[in-house]
Amino acid sequence: MADTIREQIIKAFTDRAQSLSGGAVERAKRAHVEEGVRNVSVWDGEDNGDDPQFGVQNLSFPIALNMQWEVIGNSSEEANAAIGESVLTMIGTDNSFNELAKRMKYVSSTPEYPVEGSGIVSLTVIFNIYYATREGDPFTAVN
Repeated sequence: MADTIREQIIKAFTDRAQSLSGGAVERAKRAHVEEGVRNVSVWDGEDNGDDPQFGVQNLSFPIALNMQWEVIGNSSEEANAAIGESVLTMIGTDNSFNELAKRMKYVSSTPEYPVEGSGIVSLTVIFNIYYATREGDPFTAVN
């Protein structure tokens, strides 16, 4: 069976996130910190839709990009640099994933700094994805 538009968007997002990672990008799985690499995982959230109009269903969902890595220098500086790199990489010049989505926007970021005795930083960057399908047909994008 073909992938829904939502699944195609998530796969495109995950593929794009690959350049932020030192290894494979995991989906809905806590990133395991390996020494010397930035581990990345992607978490898709709940769809929200409005009342269909003219046969079109407008939808949106949050998608979280979670990164974990071992700090080399200042954890705040590294986290802020990673936020900027994430937004630039994920939105860059194409925030529609070749028109699968209407747009994507950066919503928030939450760094979690190392506890004493640990050198691991965790960062979650949240984006909202906006897309539309034919009413009752999650396999056909409408843009």
